[in-house]
Amino acid sequence: MLETLIRSVMAGMLIGMGCCIYATVADHVVGAMLFAFGLMSVIQYKLCLYTGMVGLAGRGVPLKRLLLVLLGNVAGCVLLWMVTAPSGMVFVPQLESIAAAKLAARPLYGIAAAAFLCGMLMELGVSVWRGGSEAHTAKSFITVAAVMIFILMGAEHSIADAFYVLFSGEPLYRRILFILLCALGNAAGGIFANRGTSIALSKKA
Repeated sequence: MLETLIRSVMAGMLIGMGCCIYATVADHVVGAMLFAFGLMSVIQYKLCLYTGMVGLAGRGVPLKRLLLVLLGNVAGCVLLWMVTAPSGMVFVPQLESIAAAKLAARPLYGIAAAAFLCGMLMELGVSVWRGGSEAHTAKSFITVAAVMIFILMGAEHSIADAFYVLFSGEPLYRRILFILLCALGNAAGGIFANRGTSIALSKKA
C-alpha cells in the first residue's frame, strides 16, 4: 500500500509538471505535445495514475486501490503546488487564468462529457503499453497523440485539473465538486473504451 501511495504521489507531481510546461508555452500545440512528458514518464517508470488505471476497474484493479491512487495523485499535485505557487515562476499567472476558465459557470453535463472523452483517450493512450508486439515508436505516437488531442479539444483530465484548480480562488467546495465530477467522467470514459476495445480485439482474434 505504501509503495502504491508513493508511486501515485510521484505520478501526480509529474502530471502537475506537465501542466506547468503547458502553461509556459505560448503555442498550444507545442504545449500539448510537451504536456505528454508527464504521462510518458508515468508509463516509463511504472507509476500509478488514476486516469491510466480506471479503465481496468472491475478487471483486476479494485476500487480501494483506485481510490488510493486518486488520493495519492491529488496529494502529488498539492505538493507541487506548494513548491510552485510562491515561486514567482513565469507560468504561475497563466495557471491562475486556466483555473479561472475551468471553474467558470458551465453546465454539469458539459464537464462530465469533456471528462468522459478524456477518459476514453487516456485509456486508448495507455492500454497500448499493456501488451502486444508493436514497436515502441508506434506506442509512443499513440500515447502522445491521445494527450495532445484531449488537451486541444478541451477535455477534462481529473488529475491535471486537480493541479490547475489549486491556483483558483474559488471556494473549496466548488473545486472539490469539479474534480469529483471529472474523476467520475474519466472513469466512465475509461471503462467504456476498455470494454469496447476488448470486444473489438476479441472479434478480430
